Amino acid sequence: MSEAIYIVGMRRVTRQTVASGELRQIPRDGFLVTSSAEIEIVDQAAAAAVIDAVRPISATGPDGFVSIGCVGFFACVLEFMQSSARDARILLLETPSAFVQDTLDLAKIGGSDGFIAQDISFVVDISRTPEPDALRIYCCEILARSRELSGTAKLASRVFKRMNEIKKELPGAEFVSFENSSEWSRRLAQSLVAVASQGGEPLSWLPSIENGHRHFMTVRPLLDLTANIELARERPLVLACLGAGGRFGIIALGPDVGDSQFDTRAAIPKDLGEIVFRAPRPEPANKPRDIRYVREEFYGHDNFYFRWTLQQEIPSHA
Repeated sequence: MSEAIYIVGMRRVTRQTVASGELRQIPRDGFLVTSSAEIEIVDQAAAAAVIDAVRPISATGPDGFVSIGCVGFFACVLEFMQSSARDARILLLETPSAFVQDTLDLAKIGGSDGFIAQDISFVVDISRTPEPDALRIYCCEILARSRELSGTAKLASRVFKRMNEIKKELPGAEFVSFENSSEWSRRLAQSLVAVASQGGEPLSWLPSIENGHRHFMTVRPLLDLTANIELARERPLVLACLGAGGRFGIIALGPDVGDSQFDTRAAIPKDLGEIVFRAPRPEPANKPRDIRYVREEFYGHDNFYFRWTLQQEIPSHA
């Protein structure tokens, strides 16, 4: 599957953004939401307010919610590729941070890895038609570690090979570090050094905005892009991000030059049905009850993510 895909707009969601509703007026065909906290987050009042404030009034629906831990942004790009929409807004939803932190703890990657969830949300607009200052997406994929004991070493070999392929395909590309404070990140980085020592040029990384325990979940790659936006307008930039469950997201983007076209392997969504957004129901749970992305049954599948359909609540009439 190959075609031109562009990032045509992005911005952090602030209190002013939510209060003004200004983003709703920008026309987009589709609307996708992702969160590392998975689907239960839509029942949180703070999250619902953000969804309401940024959903384009022109979106034709149904809205999609896709999630696969911290690599949800990559999953959204893959999901957009499966659609017929001309353009779409992606909401990376990581608020309220207390609920997100509880999901990290439930997945056993909060306390053990020292992650502190940051209260943050971000919107990205993507399109099949370029706009001024647009960045072209050259490739996007999610590599997955297998369940076997040698899974990290094998994933490191695949990452090293894929990054070197990108270097050849996109001369002059710069790479932003994927590392975070987790033990798995440390092991993967060590494995990459070991792979490089066996032959091949070691990978060189620009620093990421995430260099401590403050954790930005799905928003991290967009913050890295924001920090390097001028560079991305001059030459290809490759963003990488780790996701719990042994996942490694890669997206390459940059100026719209040459004959480069979007390249990805087929996405493998697992459809989990329809969720009625803010339907009348008992008070939502204050803590998450389940996290799917760490279940071993879902390990080892490239470009895999969970997908729900969001339907807006139909008002009741007396």
